[in-house]
Amino acid sequence: RHSDRVGLAPVAGYGLKAGAIAAATGWDGCVPVVVAADPEAMAAAVRAMQEGGGAAVVIRDGQVLARLPMPHGGAISDRPLPEVARGLREWEAAARSLGCPLERPFLALSTLTFTAVPAVRLSPRGVVDVRRQALVAAPAP
Repeated sequence: RHSDRVGLAPVAGYGLKAGAIAAATGWDGCVPVVVAADPEAMAAAVRAMQEGGGAAVVIRDGQVLARLPMPHGGAISDRPLPEVARGLREWEAAARSLGCPLERPFLALSTLTFTAVPAVRLSPRGVVDVRRQALVAAPAP
């Protein structure tokens, strides 16, 4: 969103059999993060985020299964709290319908790029080993 850099790396543990999950609620700068079963689903998720004027989305076969509107910077909702909570539950249920076994898939996606967590994280510069403060792999040019 604030850079022309795109980080791309394999991610384990999300268990997606199809489709994609996406949100721009990352704790380090609220950049869009997409986990997808294939490149087409990834592209569809990014388009759905843009078309929604900023949203967390779950996509399957090019169709939006769940959309949590986030019109303020793609990371903040202007809806009443009960509506946001309901939307988050629907988003997470849709993520699970794609095969995601995580108890809190939205939280996991939001922290995937958080470089203050001592582990390997994704960044626009590539995969970062936070403990060593070193790039493990850079995206292809």
